[in-house]
Amino acid sequence: MSWRRAFCVPALLGWAALASGCVGSQLPVIGQHSDLQVHAVRSIGSLRIKQVAVLPLLEAPGRGVASVAPGASSSVSAELYGQILLTSEWRVVAQIQVDQALRGLPEQTADNQRKVALALAKAVGADGIFFGTIDTYRERVGIDYAAAKPAAVGFTLNFLYVPLNQIIWTGRFSKEQRALSENLFALPDFVRNYGRWVRAHEIAERGIREAINDLRSRLPAPEKVKIFGKGSSYQKTVSERQQLQNLKSSTTQ
Repeated sequence: MSWRRAFCVPALLGWAALASGCVGSQLPVIGQHSDLQVHAVRSIGSLRIKQVAVLPLLEAPGRGVASVAPGASSSVSAELYGQILLTSEWRVVAQIQVDQALRGLPEQTADNQRKVALALAKAVGADGIFFGTIDTYRERVGIDYAAAKPAAVGFTLNFLYVPLNQIIWTGRFSKEQRALSENLFALPDFVRNYGRWVRAHEIAERGIREAINDLRSRLPAPEKVKIFGKGSSYQKTVSERQQLQNLKSSTTQ
């Protein structure tokens, strides 16, 4: 346990106790897994996925509500791509290959998104593809421990099984950070975040991670690779993860 965690956890528990008796307390927390609602077809457990692609998510704010900050699609789509690389055993079509294929396809809209996703998957040889929309991506106003307005994220993610042209899984994530005094049952999340008001990308990261983990839990485990020689799936996965780390390093410089 780091010195920071050793110091912060007891302090946060004390703050939580104080919050339970102070109606006006505004200690922040991210909510429970109920923030993610999922629908999956019954046959999902019999479908094997080997290679997947990611269609950049479409920004689709609610009518009359400017609730999607600039750059939301790039941020959430990159998080989705990264989480798939790091937490799954699927082969992932490189994003540069996706970008090249998209140049020959119509620009995606709310009306043609599924058709574009299917055409893209066929063009890059994927048997599964992620696509979806972002309807809320509001950044926090303020600082870690004194936010005037909390961050909020909402998105819908679909997974299309290409051989059947069927959406076999849909996840809907929606979360606005709340004060601890509004939800004392979420104390573990409050402790995990050191009592901070988090940023929008942190909420999106959690939502994407929960979504990917849920989908993986419903699909059969990928076939294990027995040979770890040159060109094997194992080596390709290692290479892809290294590419992701290089990408993250370059964007932070």
